[in-house]
Amino acid sequence: MTKQFTPENINELLENEVFVFGSNLNGNHAGGAAKIALDKFGAINGNPQGLQGKSYALPTLGKDMNKLSLDEISQNIDTLYFFAREKQDLIFLVTKIGCGIAGFDEEEISNLFKSKDKPENIVLPVEFTFIKGFKGFDKDLKCRNFQFEEGKKYIHKGDVKACSGGFHFCEMPLDIFNYYPPINGNQFYSVEGSGKSDKENSDSKVAVEKLKINTKLSVHLLFKLHFDLLWKKIKVDKKETINSTTGYKAHSSTTGNYAHSSTTGNYAHSSTTGEEAHSSTTGYKAHSSTTGNYAHSSTTGYKAHSSTTGEEAISSALGFQSKAKSEKGWIIIVDWKVDENYNRKINAIYSAKVGDKILNKIIKPNHNYWFEDGKLKSEKS
Repeated sequence: MTKQFTPENINELLENEVFVFGSNLNGNHAGGAAKIALDKFGAINGNPQGLQGKSYALPTLGKDMNKLSLDEISQNIDTLYFFAREKQDLIFLVTKIGCGIAGFDEEEISNLFKSKDKPENIVLPVEFTFIKGFKGFDKDLKCRNFQFEEGKKYIHKGDVKACSGGFHFCEMPLDIFNYYPPINGNQFYSVEGSGKSDKENSDSKVAVEKLKINTKLSVHLLFKLHFDLLWKKIKVDKKETINSTTGYKAHSSTTGNYAHSSTTGNYAHSSTTGEEAHSSTTGYKAHSSTTGNYAHSSTTGYKAHSSTTGEEAISSALGFQSKAKSEKGWIIIVDWKVDENYNRKINAIYSAKVGDKILNKIIKPNHNYWFEDGKLKSEKS
């Protein structure tokens, strides 16, 4: 029976299995998976690429031991796939090539594999197979009138193409607001995609052949996960930058497009002015502000204000008596309930676009909105 995923540690192979490892163009198999291939599976020093014994070398480093380009590695994967289709009697167990000594980020290499039509006799590491992401639904857990259920898996029959075929979701949490804003009971879930895939260039939207619906997520958690992912993403994508502070009254500000700002200290304010440049704060009276289009602002601290002025920008104020305002976009505010022991619990979360209503009150541009003692309050700023 063919393995579903490449095992983490391989010490022996079945008769028809081949160990696929990352190599360098010198054919010097001195470390990592290459050393295992040399010691156990018939790899030959001086042979940089192709089948050798019960192993297959796939170059990720050049003769000078510098990284090959992703395009070059992609071509080497194509060579492997062509060879595998010619050798249907063999099963090729691909290790996490390029992610050890070569120093590539796992996401860089996995995206190369996810973009290709994989032969049936190629087995990949689980990390190279699934695309993790986030998906929005309406209040009934439907997307484009297709009914989904939590925990279920779905398979698309037909072509997979971003915006036209397959199941769609976003790899970055806040991008789902472009399709399902936090209004009218819309729901948000973490998902996993697999099989054939195709990506959209305008944001992180991806179309996949297979989709699993995982866990329901709150708006607050979406903001947190977005910034967590940005920290990881910045290591491999220089287009985006983040300015972050954690100290008391330690302010953070950015002005470039995709330049995000985050603070966690009390009275530590955060501000951005660029397109799609998000801002987040978590401290007491730590205010957050954005001015760019699609640039979202979030606060979770007590009496912490959130403000946006850009088109389709979301201002989220999730803390107790925290205020949200927007010039053209959306606001999210929380009605907190305080019991007799002064414990705070969320009573309800409300959201609306400027011009729409919350509790029969029209949301006006450049007005702060918040809840106090169960009543919706507002003031012109």
